[in-house]
Amino acid sequence: QRRRTCPANCFRRSDNNNGRMMKLAGVLGIVVPSLALYLWYLSEEIPVSMDIIHVMRQPGGLSEHGRSPSGEQRRRLAMCITGVIPQILPLPPQHDCNSLFFSAFFQKRPQEPRTFVREGVYTNLYNTIESIGMPVDYYFWFSNSSGVNSKGHGYPEVASSDLERAIRHFNPRKAVYGQTEFTENKNCTVPSQYLRVCDHSGEGQLPRWWATTMKLKRCMELVKAEENSNDFRYHSIGRIRPDSAFYRNISERVRDLIKKAESPIFPTGRIRCGPKRCMNDHMAFLPRDMAEVYMDQVDAYEDCNGPLNGPAKFDTRIWDSFEDKGPLEEYIPYTLVRADGAACVRAGIMSVVEPVFNQTVCERCNAFFNQEQGGARCSIRWHALE
Repeated sequence: QRRRTCPANCFRRSDNNNGRMMKLAGVLGIVVPSLALYLWYLSEEIPVSMDIIHVMRQPGGLSEHGRSPSGEQRRRLAMCITGVIPQILPLPPQHDCNSLFFSAFFQKRPQEPRTFVREGVYTNLYNTIESIGMPVDYYFWFSNSSGVNSKGHGYPEVASSDLERAIRHFNPRKAVYGQTEFTENKNCTVPSQYLRVCDHSGEGQLPRWWATTMKLKRCMELVKAEENSNDFRYHSIGRIRPDSAFYRNISERVRDLIKKAESPIFPTGRIRCGPKRCMNDHMAFLPRDMAEVYMDQVDAYEDCNGPLNGPAKFDTRIWDSFEDKGPLEEYIPYTLVRADGAACVRAGIMSVVEPVFNQTVCERCNAFFNQEQGGARCSIRWHALE
């Protein structure tokens, strides 16, 4: 946006009544809109249209392939990138003298978003997805956060411009920054273990599962809106966490499986499942006709009227939902990027289906991300890790 400068006569005194009335009108013109914006900021619902992300949309819809007959499936992947970004305050447009007053309300605060905004992370993520070898449309749905994760940690500060730059790198069809706040469904009976607080987040499993899966549902709504407005259906739907990074290319065999989209695909690596069966919940590649099973799973609670059907835990619910649908667990060479760097120990755990630590993979991950401290960390037993 182009910044306007304040005219030379912006604050000039007036010695007549008209001048005083104009001045009063000018003050009210500043105060009233600013107060309205401030009250908007304090409101419970955060509008999805914000200065940092806007609800950005790739221009031209699907014009590169023209309009297709109703319901026709196109060989395209819709990739949902969903996660938590702590609240970003928008800086309003700079309009004449009002900008001085607006700035008093919209001072920048320390932010704690995930590591997605680091150039090495978002470019790594983009390049790897693009290397799959099929057309990809990107959709983002981010929600705000208290900045405390399951381990009680926050995230490094970042400027709003960094987040915008990261998202624009993907040229997304649509990107939304919204609000997901858990509301209890009093008609649903939930086992007590899903209400107990088992980590440092201060939340039980139910609200944490709900917050994660509601973002999936919201992102899927963006995808379906695009399909409906252009009379087509995607060939497949993907979902991935924004703090993911790859230390090797996805193998050609797995890329071919993703492009065929005949079976749901999940990465290998199951952590802390206990006696229950579960699936890796960091990413998924799904045939279009199975996508809602994964993306709309929060409806099990939202529409519940009686006992909750199935577990309120993401990784175990994935297993329950896809066990009879021929899921494939494939080695995908990725890990999560924490505040202090890539979690390569986690990569060693996720390199096989069962929780057996692979030190070679851990060291390979550390070498790719140029992490010198990796050698000692890779010798730790998997069950003692975060």
